[in-house]
Amino acid sequence: MVTNVKGEPMNTERVEDSHFCG
Repeated sequence: MVTNVKGEPMNTERVEDSHFCG
């Protein structure tokens, strides 16, 4: 599962958000 900067579960559909996780 991919998590955002806040550590919350997020969808991998948004590549922009996924970029945040690196």
